[in-house]
Amino acid sequence: MPRAVTGRGELAASLAAYARRHRRRLRGHQYLAADFATARSFNPLERLMFSAAARDASLARHMHSAPA
Repeated sequence: MPRAVTGRGELAASLAAYARRHRRRLRGHQYLAADFATARSFNPLERLMFSAAARDASLARHMHSAPA
């Protein structure tokens, strides 16, 4: 449990640590979301992956699932 929650730590430092952890864990997802939002064409690897996912249920599940 974070120290600030138990009243034994600095709230600002705990919030900063939480923000860093949250930013690190979502960095890849944020990059992909921002990249796809530009409405650019898929690159060759993306075309291959989406094409394969349309034909392979296992790959489709993998591409559709959220990271843990």
